[in-house]
Amino acid sequence: MRPMQVLPLLSKMPQITDFLDIIEYLDENGLLEHMTLIGGWAEIMYEMAHILPGLPAMPHFMDIAFLLRDPGALPKGVNIHDICKQKHCTITSHYLAGYSSINMRMMSTVRFLVSADDAGGADFMDTGFGVSAFSSPWLRIVKDHTLNASWYGVNFPIAEPESHILYRIMSSGRNHLCVRRMLPYVDRDKLFERISELNMDERSKLGPILL
Repeated sequence: MRPMQVLPLLSKMPQITDFLDIIEYLDENGLLEHMTLIGGWAEIMYEMAHILPGLPAMPHFMDIAFLLRDPGALPKGVNIHDICKQKHCTITSHYLAGYSSINMRMMSTVRFLVSADDAGGADFMDTGFGVSAFSSPWLRIVKDHTLNASWYGVNFPIAEPESHILYRIMSSGRNHLCVRRMLPYVDRDKLFERISELNMDERSKLGPILL
């Protein structure tokens, strides 16, 4: 059941259907509580869910990405192939990279990521629910700082903006579009507090932070 307030948006932004479908499936199967929304859709929701008031709208929709905060706590016996049967989507295996993604019916791609520490240093990890997750060494700060967001009654865990922007800088560089877009709107005191929590390797990826 879609929130009534969302229905007028679907004709303009059909990818919202993909977002709501995957959130609903993960929630109903006990997976969502162990995940955090990151990446482009987190940045979309910072604006749409008023987490960063005044943040300019994203110029386009991005992949839907989830960090597995605690892979060991994921429920057993769940197979995400079921959503592909229900929602008419497909799973693609990226054999060279070692991870899988879900291609939703409105053309969105859903990916799962895991902290390199949880993957034991490997490039990818089997999630146990039918796909493999890509490993990144820069997700620790996001894993430690997750917010609970609500959008028209749809609830989901999302990366704290200040932690997310540090992840973006470490993984994509300071000139990444989202970094330039978000920096004026994040809490500067909290941003520097999060920087103080980084280890030396993580700080070395930041370069000069001049706000």
